[in-house]
Amino acid sequence: MRTYLFKNPDWFRWIYRTALWKVKTSQKEIYLTFDDGPSTEVTDWVINILSEYDARGTFFCVGSQILKHPDILRKLQVKGHAIGNHTLNHVNGRKCSVNSYLQEVEDTQKLLKLYNPDKLFRPPYGKINFKQFWQLREKNYQIVMWSHLSGDFDSNLNIKNSIKSLKKAPAGSILVFHDSRKGFENLQQILPVVLEQFSTLGFQFKTLRDDPVS
Repeated sequence: MRTYLFKNPDWFRWIYRTALWKVKTSQKEIYLTFDDGPSTEVTDWVINILSEYDARGTFFCVGSQILKHPDILRKLQVKGHAIGNHTLNHVNGRKCSVNSYLQEVEDTQKLLKLYNPDKLFRPPYGKINFKQFWQLREKNYQIVMWSHLSGDFDSNLNIKNSIKSLKKAPAGSILVFHDSRKGFENLQQILPVVLEQFSTLGFQFKTLRDDPVS
């Protein structure tokens, strides 16, 4: 059974008000984000299809995957994508201590210094407690959540409903996909439709490094 929302309600964002849930913009701009990579097959596919639409994205990378695929991080950097932090081992913040969680983030940030000077962080599963959140904010991390979730990780996903929700995303929306093997089949069906839809409408696909304001 699906236990997540394709679109976050406005009231939900008040829980962590200083996180970035959506970008304020008067322009036709959409922000594509990708979690859980890098992975050889999937991230390479995403890079290639984004290039077809002259699109840029923000990739929230898991530290253990960075260690396996540093070549893909360099490729993301060369292609102009932003690279963010997704902890070292994709940990659930509600299931570990504050100190261990912060260590996961800091260890991953050390790996990212070669590729991206920004301190963008997205908590795996979107789960983080208040103390973890505020300590990361004190360390100048921009914590990035989302406005729209594709659900590509869900093996029982209703792809039509996912696409229907994503197509309605207004300017400034932050969309979540996953460049991991688990959601690849769904991603291959959803992402091309989203790229074509917003390209046809004259939108630009920008990174969260482009001075966004929540």
